[in-house]
Amino acid sequence: MIRTVIYRLEGVILNQELLRFKAYEKLWIYMRQDSRWQNFEDILKLRELYLKKRGTMEPYQDIAAHYLEERQLNRFRQEWDLFYRKMSNFYIRAIPGMLDLNKKLNFYYKTAVIGNAGAFFDKAMKKFGLDYNFNIILSQSTPMDESETHSLLQEILRKSRAAPEETVLFSERLHPDISAGEMLGLHTVWVTFDSKTKGFTPQSIRERQYMASLSRVPERLPARSMAMRQPFAVARKPRDLEKIIARLEEGEKLPRPLQPEEEKKQFTLWDIAKEILNIPDFDK
Repeated sequence: MIRTVIYRLEGVILNQELLRFKAYEKLWIYMRQDSRWQNFEDILKLRELYLKKRGTMEPYQDIAAHYLEERQLNRFRQEWDLFYRKMSNFYIRAIPGMLDLNKKLNFYYKTAVIGNAGAFFDKAMKKFGLDYNFNIILSQSTPMDESETHSLLQEILRKSRAAPEETVLFSERLHPDISAGEMLGLHTVWVTFDSKTKGFTPQSIRERQYMASLSRVPERLPARSMAMRQPFAVARKPRDLEKIIARLEEGEKLPRPLQPEEEKKQFTLWDIAKEILNIPDFDK
């Protein structure tokens, strides 16, 4: 039986692809001063190489640190940090169908969301009204810290009063989310929505090149995650999440929600006595 559903905000509820594209576009402006990186596609091929070999979530910071000189690197980081704080709100989108799905699941289960602390998280909460869509909302200051993710998941279990085997975690991050969830004994689901599912529609040539690059990266577990157990399931479409929960409920349909009249009904000592002594209800 499932009691609590946990989502990773980035990649499961919200689409960051356009924001990530802007990161590579800005990085290219600095790197194209080198003759090796004259074309935007060259940066994307480098990104694919990093993803295939290292399994990094989005390696633009790693690429910048490796290929830019210190002065350029500092300028790029400052410019990107400023852009992220000021403009990220304009480049985030809700993944089609996910907010509606969560509203449906919220009727039957306690729902929780974890995200990266900072401007993106705060603006997303305000823009999409997420405060009203989840029972528990937690943010983390260091996104790739497995120990902090582990602590956040434990906090959600405590607040929701659910056991690990009664909790399912949906995330696109094998590290640290899925690995931390596995350590706690949660049902972990690796979310791998493609760009079309996320609602990313390219409007320019470079955006089309970026979208094509996304499709070229093979769907596989990164090498550093091979040692851990496989996730319980992989979700490629929003509807898969509901199907997976149904599987975890041992094939049963979603539990019947409490009706309003049942919620408001006041039980008396006579009602309890009738239940214990099996006295028939003559009022019916």
